[in-house]
Amino acid sequence: MLNAAASRLEHHLASLNRSAQLALDCVAASIADNAQLQSDVEAIGGRLEIQKNRLQSRKDTIEAFIRDILPPVRHDIVDPLPAIDNVADLEHEE
Repeated sequence: MLNAAASRLEHHLASLNRSAQLALDCVAASIADNAQLQSDVEAIGGRLEIQKNRLQSRKDTIEAFIRDILPPVRHDIVDPLPAIDNVADLEHEE
């Protein structure tokens, strides 16, 4: 009888040990997944920083281009309003 109880206890402890090892393996795998995610996040952060720098460089180039565009000389500007014919308002005539 004592032997049967000891055998059941050993079986229970072995089962408990397997369950604990399985739980430990699951946690270790989750830790490894988190480490991979952290690495991915850092890589994405680096790529975002590079992209931001590229966009800033393009913005600076376009702004410099805009600053270099000279406005037209005043006497070259033609006012189109005097050249437009005045159309009679026939709809509101009485």
